Amino acid sequence: MFKILKNERGFTVIELISVLAISTILILISAVGLNAFFVKNKELNTWVSLQKDAINCLNTMKVGIPVGGQNETSFYGVVNAEELELTGSASANDPAEGVICHQPMASIMQASDRSYFYFDGQAVRVNYVYKGYSPPSPDYLFPERGQLDEYEVLQFGIWQANPGETVELINVVLEARVKIREGYYKTLKFSTIIGKN
Repeated sequence: MFKILKNERGFTVIELISVLAISTILILISAVGLNAFFVKNKELNTWVSLQKDAINCLNTMKVGIPVGGQNETSFYGVVNAEELELTGSASANDPAEGVICHQPMASIMQASDRSYFYFDGQAVRVNYVYKGYSPPSPDYLFPERGQLDEYEVLQFGIWQANPGETVELINVVLEARVKIREGYYKTLKFSTIIGKN
């Protein structure tokens, strides 16, 4: 028994230092890789959010903003408008500042019902009148109020897309960018034609 205990060997200091050095290097490589993964994931999520929010803005213009109560919800937008009116100096070169969507009148209370989509220089916003009621301030469509520091709208323009004097189709151009990391931005540009039914 004494001989067996005497022959057992432990680790040398050099072996311990080697194992610790290799472990430290592996941990550092893993940490750098994980950090790169999380940074790239955050960049991709920011880019996807910009695209999703821009598409939601265009879809809201098309389908309409929900107005009314839970039992009686209507959507005021381009598709269900009775008449479209471009605001500002709309020409072949200069876009309109916004579009007013006059809604069909179901009762005398709805004579002035409309939605107004426009660009205020910082965000695409919407104001509406529903049965004579208008909210105290226009809603932010894109970017939302909390995203004004994240997104920058570079261009928002509306042109008449059909021939003639009556506006039946509009061409909407939306260009925006988001800061992905310091000194690096990603830009998107959507152009779509929306028409009333």
